[in-house]
Amino acid sequence: MFLVLLTACSAPEGLAFRLGASGADGVRPEITEISPSGDVIETGASLVATARITHATDAADALTVALSVDGGEVDGHQLGADGSWTWTTEVTGGPHEAILLVADTDGDSAEAILTWTGNRSPEVDVELPAEGAAFFEGAPIPTETAVSDADVSDPRLLEVQWLLDGVVIAEGKADSDGVVRLSLPGQEVGEPTFTVRLEDGLGVAEDTVTVEIVPRPDTGDTGA
Repeated sequence: MFLVLLTACSAPEGLAFRLGASGADGVRPEITEISPSGDVIETGASLVATARITHATDAADALTVALSVDGGEVDGHQLGADGSWTWTTEVTGGPHEAILLVADTDGDSAEAILTWTGNRSPEVDVELPAEGAAFFEGAPIPTETAVSDADVSDPRLLEVQWLLDGVVIAEGKADSDGVVRLSLPGQEVGEPTFTVRLEDGLGVAEDTVTVEIVPRPDTGDTGA
């Protein structure tokens, strides 16, 4: 989520001017049209942050712009003649905060605080049952599901849900090898398609498998 703040606070070390400072005339720059609006971005993707900076009396080329990302001042950003600002970076994992600072010739300044989180999507893969495997009606269906998440150090924290027709029918956590083993409840004759879902709080991964449920064999025992 990207927020615009116009309150005074302490600037990160190394920045050229104080955030929210007030000059002689008290006319601050204005920072608008901040984007993107999403705060969760795939790790490794390109983040393009943009904004528009205007001032009631000063031209864009008279404004001073600085950028701090995670507490450190960075280069690579620019302010166009029309007041447009652009900064591009590759997203790394975890939460991040950037502070865009703009000051005018009189010493008035404004800030925009940008936050985002880099996340690598989890992965889930149904290993058992195999696609098209057959089971007797009513019999439990054993499953094995491989799960992983590059942002989670212990796979035992990962939990999957098995769904049928959008309804959760089983849940289970992974072992230390990243495998979830559990049994699904028996089903009626048909070809149900199950969905297994893994969520890490920021991303979702799914896999599906369709099996065949067949009638139990007739033993010919009439009970006589």
